[in-house]
Amino acid sequence: MPTRTLTAVEAAARLGIKTASLYAYVSRGQLSRTVDVDGKTSLFAAHDIDQLVAQRRRGRPANTAIDISVTTSLTRISDEGVWYRGVPLGDIVGRWSFERTAQWLWTGEHDPVAPQWPRTPAPMIGLSAVGSVDALVLLTALSAMSGPTRTIDPAGSAAIGRRLIASFADHAPAAAPKRPLNGSIAARLSARLPSRLPLRSLGPLIDNTLVLLADHDLASSTLAARIAASTRADGYRVVTSGLGVLAGPLHGAASRVAVELLDDLDRSGRPTEVVEAWRSAGRRLPGFGHKIYRVPDPRYVLLMNRLRQSGIDVSLIDEAVDVVADQVGIHPNIDLALAAMIRRCGFADGTGELLFGVARTAGWIAHAIEEYNEAPVRFRPRSVYVAPRPNPT
Repeated sequence: MPTRTLTAVEAAARLGIKTASLYAYVSRGQLSRTVDVDGKTSLFAAHDIDQLVAQRRRGRPANTAIDISVTTSLTRISDEGVWYRGVPLGDIVGRWSFERTAQWLWTGEHDPVAPQWPRTPAPMIGLSAVGSVDALVLLTALSAMSGPTRTIDPAGSAAIGRRLIASFADHAPAAAPKRPLNGSIAARLSARLPSRLPLRSLGPLIDNTLVLLADHDLASSTLAARIAASTRADGYRVVTSGLGVLAGPLHGAASRVAVELLDDLDRSGRPTEVVEAWRSAGRRLPGFGHKIYRVPDPRYVLLMNRLRQSGIDVSLIDEAVDVVADQVGIHPNIDLALAAMIRRCGFADGTGELLFGVARTAGWIAHAIEEYNEAPVRFRPRSVYVAPRPNPT
């Protein structure tokens, strides 16, 4: 079936922009065009225009949005779900280990019996008093000093990813680490997390969480990682770039604020009153809303189901979700599920960003491997200079 096309005038009208703006999308690599048989008329695939329309509707208002489009074969996200290299995330969680998932993202090869990753030597400095993401940054730097050769070939990048994730699991800050039940990343990390759950229950839950957080399209930290890879930075520096962005309270650390909301819910026991109080104070409801999804975040649904299957009571959170949907019309995201896990399992503050950093390292390395096959230094957004106002005299 031939691809349906639009002329420049038709495409611009559908997007609600001028034709000059349409060609700006083309020049930035965000849109492709072909030329009609007359050799003059520009044609645009209707499917591409419709996708761009959908992205603009889901994103910020046009005057604040910065559109960057990257072709990837790694992760697809939509209201219908999340797919890692074409495999539904719902089919992966609970069936594939985190190690197998990471290998799938890195290579696209199935490995039903993914080998356990070797343990790493203890760092020469103590990390007990260091924040979660700061500890991962330090561990990355220390690994770079003594780890595998700094290379950008796929096998070498995967080796860097395995070493970093293993180091994070073995040496993340912990008050009283226990002996892991086995050598998996989830078990080794679980042994360092204070929790009310026994290790035999905690390990599978942590493994599921790592799988859910491994990648999520072109999130802010992933964009930073790809930009680093485009300059041909090695995996250590790619991960450092991602961690710097992940630490922001509107990204990997967002579960901290969502925990505050859950604490208010637990103290009150009345979701309607708590939601109204936050809204009356002009506070954004953390753990709700997403730039992509118009339905509950599929990762939220999957993680909350795992909590229920572990016998954890999340009924009060379910009530709050219904209240927010009725009053505000927005839906929960993964940060609310992480906050629920943190509070209901008795994890320490900062566990959300720790899990995010460990898991997303797999995704950053996957994106770096993919980016190394692209033209180098291809990310060069253009600024719009605005003359500063003169200082009053």
